Amino acid sequence: MKRLLLAASLLASGILAGTAAAQEYDPYADPEAPEEAPPPELPMIEPYTEAQEPAPMPPLPAAPMQARRPAPAPMPSPAPPPAPPPAPAPPLTPQAMIEPYAPFKLVGMMPDTNQALLWAEADGEYVLARTGDDLDGWKVVGVDARVGRMALQKEDIVDELDLVRLPRANAVIVFRDSKTGPAAAIAPTVIDSRPPAPPAPPPPPPVLEESRTLARTDVDREINDFDRLMSSLRVGKADGGGFTIVKLDPKSWVASLGFKQGDTVRKVAGEQVSTVEDAARLYARLRSLDGFDAELERGPQKVVLKFAVK
Repeated sequence: MKRLLLAASLLASGILAGTAAAQEYDPYADPEAPEEAPPPELPMIEPYTEAQEPAPMPPLPAAPMQARRPAPAPMPSPAPPPAPPPAPAPPLTPQAMIEPYAPFKLVGMMPDTNQALLWAEADGEYVLARTGDDLDGWKVVGVDARVGRMALQKEDIVDELDLVRLPRANAVIVFRDSKTGPAAAIAPTVIDSRPPAPPAPPPPPPVLEESRTLARTDVDREINDFDRLMSSLRVGKADGGGFTIVKLDPKSWVASLGFKQGDTVRKVAGEQVSTVEDAARLYARLRSLDGFDAELERGPQKVVLKFAVK
């Protein structure tokens, strides 16, 4: 600030000195012109001194601080409106509906012509088809009569059918070989939807009964000589109980009672004889019996020998 005031004072002094010199000489002035009155003197600007430094300005009073209000909370943005529910899909037309499987059953194959016999579930009738045929929109794309299988296709769906039995109970297919005689003379071959029942077992043959009368003296003699009795035959244990006569002397007393080689004796006097203990117990009973029966099997034939002891 001091330097600015000093420069201004020196500049003013130079301007005044130049003005006075100009007034002293003017080459273009008219010598005959009357002299003009001198310009008034300008007051001299005193040079700047430190004593002339202006007093500093008093500080401005501080403005009282005002309490700041808290910034208002931002207003929540409104929630977006809910999306409208999707429009229901239009109902499929019959042309747009595609069955997930072919409505047919493969019930027959003709290997010589590579044809297939199908059962149409919707129509309730049989249909004969081969590769390339169109069945209600399902195209036959393959027939393999060797393995009993065929394939049907509808747009992008391929359904493979295996050979099955006829779909209805008591359904039959009748056919005949053309090389044979008249149809009336040929018994038709019937393919039933149900498996054939197993043949009934043949009825068992009637039980063969034979009756004999024995003397008490003969019975007692043979029972008392057990070693001689057993030397006339050889027996073996039979499956299911009893014993089988493996070897028998045809002239022995046992053969005279009606027993034969190969017979399987199941019971004697109501008791099963399978061991030596069973035979000893039976021999003790026969001494006091007035009669007894022997149940045996002779191949498929059942035989009952009835003895009366007198």
